[in-house]
Amino acid sequence: MEIFAVYWESVIKTYGIAARTGLCLISLELSSQYIPDVASRLVRRITGQGASPILVFAHPASGAVLRLYLLSDRSLTVRDFMEADGSGDAGFSGLRIDDAVELVTLQGPHYGDRYGILCAALKALADHGTPVLALSCAAASVSLIFRRGHADAAVKALETAFSVPTSADRTGELPHVVPGR
Repeated sequence: MEIFAVYWESVIKTYGIAARTGLCLISLELSSQYIPDVASRLVRRITGQGASPILVFAHPASGAVLRLYLLSDRSLTVRDFMEADGSGDAGFSGLRIDDAVELVTLQGPHYGDRYGILCAALKALADHGTPVLALSCAAASVSLIFRRGHADAAVKALETAFSVPTSADRTGELPHVVPGR
């Protein structure tokens, strides 16, 4: 006998929706064999310019080539990347920098165990005409990247599909939070 269970909420619970503005999205292509070396050099370049990496994700571009995305809290220029260590070959190609992006994140209970979370988010955004530039999902969080000026509209759209706790809802402690981590 096989048991199949489905959990469904008309309005999906979330621990919160947060927006962050004034960010920079860096993307480039590199061979998967060079990821450790190039990624560590790029993080050093970002931090060397006084910026901090916020989010890193990738997707296959073609064959063994990946398109790597790094979201930074500070605007950077192509020069910031090309003038780095003087090694000649940068180890990557197709560098693109968009310094006009915003991030909206939502986290919720057991998002990694439930299907339909991303679909609900994208449907709410589409219904409100809010275009997504890039996205990343990991375990209990969804990270959505928008062009400058779209974060507020994105939050409002997501609030139609997701229940956001208010101060009256809070018990003082968040579930699944491990002290010291």
